[in-house]
Amino acid sequence: VENCGYLIVEERLFKLIKNEALKNQQRVIKEIVSYWETKSVSIQRAVKAGLWKSIETITNLEEKLKKLKTLSLSKDSILQDGEYILALESAGFTKVDFDADKQKINEKQKKVKALSDEIDLLSKNNKMLKLLSSLLANKQVVIEHRNNIFKEKGSVRCPICGSELFATMDEEMILKEADTYIEENGKTVSIKEADKITLQNEIEILYQNVINRAKLVVENEEKTLELKSSNLKILKDEIQPYFSEVKELQKTRKEINAENLTAEMAKELLAGVEEQLLGECKEQEIKEGYQQILTVLGYKFENETVQQTYEKVKNIIKKSYVVSSFSYDIFVSKLNAIDSILANKTLSDLRKKIEENTEKNKILDTEIEELQELKDIASQRAKDIRDAVEKLSQDEYKRVGPALGKFYNKLARFNSNEGINIIPEKEGISLVDNNGKNIVNILSNGQISVFMLAHFFASINVRNDREKMKIYFIDDLTACMDDVNMLAFMDLLKYQMSSKATMEQLFFATCDNRISNLLKYKLDGRGIEFCELLESDFE
Repeated sequence: VENCGYLIVEERLFKLIKNEALKNQQRVIKEIVSYWETKSVSIQRAVKAGLWKSIETITNLEEKLKKLKTLSLSKDSILQDGEYILALESAGFTKVDFDADKQKINEKQKKVKALSDEIDLLSKNNKMLKLLSSLLANKQVVIEHRNNIFKEKGSVRCPICGSELFATMDEEMILKEADTYIEENGKTVSIKEADKITLQNEIEILYQNVINRAKLVVENEEKTLELKSSNLKILKDEIQPYFSEVKELQKTRKEINAENLTAEMAKELLAGVEEQLLGECKEQEIKEGYQQILTVLGYKFENETVQQTYEKVKNIIKKSYVVSSFSYDIFVSKLNAIDSILANKTLSDLRKKIEENTEKNKILDTEIEELQELKDIASQRAKDIRDAVEKLSQDEYKRVGPALGKFYNKLARFNSNEGINIIPEKEGISLVDNNGKNIVNILSNGQISVFMLAHFFASINVRNDREKMKIYFIDDLTACMDDVNMLAFMDLLKYQMSSKATMEQLFFATCDNRISNLLKYKLDGRGIEFCELLESDFE
C-alpha cells in the first residue's frame, strides 16, 4: 500500500517538474520574442555574420588588419606586398596596372644593367684605355726616352706602333691620338652614365607610384576593417543575450536552430508551451495532493526541493504497479487498518516480552541479593584482614625499633643510648630517634648501607618466632661499605650463624679476596662449616 502511495507521489512530482520546465521555456521564449520585436534587424545581421556560432568573423577581420599593419610597403618589399594587396580586390590597385608597372620596371632595370656593363667595359675593364691613360700621365718620360735613344743611336721607333716617324715627330704630336681617344671615350661614358641615371630615376618614380597606390588602398582597407570589426563587436555585445537565451532553449528543444529561427516561429513555440502549462489551481491541487500522501507515509519533505523529493521517492519505490484509480481517503483508511492490525500484534508481542522480562528480573533480583550477601561477607573479611595487618604492623614496628637500634650500633661500631622508633605514616614509615629526629636524613651513604643491613637483621630476629627464614643470600657489599663497617658485619654474621637461632645457611658472594679470607677466618674461628665455590666450579 505504501509503495502504491509513493507511485502516485512520483507521478504527481513528475507533472510538477515537467510544468516547471515548461515555465522556464516560457520565460526563455518570451525573452526571445521580445528581442525579435525590438532588435530584429540586429539579430539578422548577427546571424548572417555567424556571431551565434563564434566570434571567428571578428577574429578574421582583426587578423587581416594586423597583417595590413605589418606591411612595410617599401621599394624592397612592394612587389611581394603587392600580391597580398591584389587579394583585397580594390579598384585603386588592379592586377593589370600592377603587372604593367612590374613589366616597365623590369625592362628599365634590364637597360640599366646593360648600360652599367657598357660603362664598366669602357672605363673599368678597358685595357687599352688604361694603357693610354698611363702613357699620357707619363708623356714627358716618353719624350725624354725618345730623345735619349735618338742621341745614342741616331734613330728611334715608336714603342707602341713601331713607326720611324716617332724620331722626328713634334713633341706636341706625341700621344696626340691617345689623348683624342681618351677624350672621345670619356664623352661616351658620360652620355651612358646620364642615360643610366635617367633610367634609375624613372624606375624610382615607377616604384613610388606603385607604393603610393598601395598605401592608399591599405589605408582605406584598414579603415574599412576597423569599422567592420568595431561594428561587429558592438553588434555581438548587443545580441549576445539573445543568443544566450536561444542556447538555453536548445537544451530542451534540440530542434531549434538559431539560423532558421524567426519571430513567427518563436511566437508559435510560445503558444505551444503556454497551452501545455498547468493552471495555478491545478498545480496547487497536485502539490497539496502529493504532500498529503507523503505526510501520511511519514516522509519529511519540508527542506527539500521538488526535484530532490522526486529523486528520493524514485529510489524508495521497490516495485511498479499499474494504479488505475486512486482515492486519498481509501488510501488513508487502508493504512490505518493495517497499522491497527500491526499495532495489535505488536502489543501482544510486547506483553509477552514484558512477562518474560519480569520473570527474568525476579531471577536476577534473587541473584543480586545472594551476591550482595557475599559482597558484605567479603567486605567484612577484607576489613578484618586489614585490621589484623595493621595490628601486626604496629606490633612489628614497636618490636623492630629497639632491635634495629641494637643491630645498627653493633654494625656501625657506635654506641648510642638513643633508640630508633618506627612511626607509620600515610605514604609509608619514618625512622626517628627518641627525640623525634629523622635518622635517615642525617646519615651518610655508607651509614645508610649499614642502616639497611641493620633493619634487615632486626626484621629477621623479630619475625623469627613467627616465620623462620633459615637460608640467606648476600651479594658483594664492598661497593657500599667501608672496612670498619665490614668488620662489624663479619662479626655479626659469625654470631648469627654460630647461634643458629635465625640463620642455618648463608650464601655470601664477593669479588674481594680480602673479604673472602676474612670471612673464612671468622667462620673457621667459630668452628662454622663452610664451602668455597669458585667460578670454575660452575663450569
